[in-house]
Amino acid sequence: YLQLQHPEEEILSVSKTTEAVAQEHVNDLSTFGLNAEYLTGFKNKIIETEALYNEDKERLDLKVLTQKKNKVLNNCYLWCRNLSLRIQTAMGKDSDVYKTFPSKELLEARNSEKKMSPLMEMILKIADEFAIELAGVGQSPEVLAKGTALLEQLREADSLQEFQKVHKKRATQTRYNKFNELIGIVNTINKIGRNLYREEPEKYVMFESLWKRKGTKTSETLQGEIDPETTVLNK
Repeated sequence: YLQLQHPEEEILSVSKTTEAVAQEHVNDLSTFGLNAEYLTGFKNKIIETEALYNEDKERLDLKVLTQKKNKVLNNCYLWCRNLSLRIQTAMGKDSDVYKTFPSKELLEARNSEKKMSPLMEMILKIADEFAIELAGVGQSPEVLAKGTALLEQLREADSLQEFQKVHKKRATQTRYNKFNELIGIVNTINKIGRNLYREEPEKYVMFESLWKRKGTKTSETLQGEIDPETTVLNK
């Protein structure tokens, strides 16, 4: 599970404040690579990160898809169970068709789309093979068509759910990377600012860490001040 060092709201707020402060001191900061172009790029990253697809909505979408899949799965189970009852009614408990009907497997597949999909495909073949014998107990062509449609719905629902799971995982990784990138830029700007204004307290304080403390020092403080002679920044 990916967990950011700071809450997303705090990262965005601190990033915006840091970017604004940096813009006011861009002339001095540019001597270490933090020029107008760099800060514009930083601002754009803030905007892009803030506009990322909301992770709570990702969870909600996945939950809705799961609920839909479970509903279809239950409908598939009920359809197959009704077929079993019709076979019993039309052909009797002692018939080979009823005895070989996969009732145990059906119960096991009740909560598993992976098990239900191939099982229902087989059960549909039984329904089709004995359509004439079952016609008198309500197993009409329309009922058979509904079973076929339910199986297709189940496969589609399962496919959509799996796609959403992969999409959510990728979206979460992207979100994590972008927020972490903002943290890194904020810390870089603050370190350079503190080194630049060591002898100017009024400016120095503007580059002190804004991260909320949680009983321990932040990574920005732990890493210490930078060496202004060896700093190289990538735009």
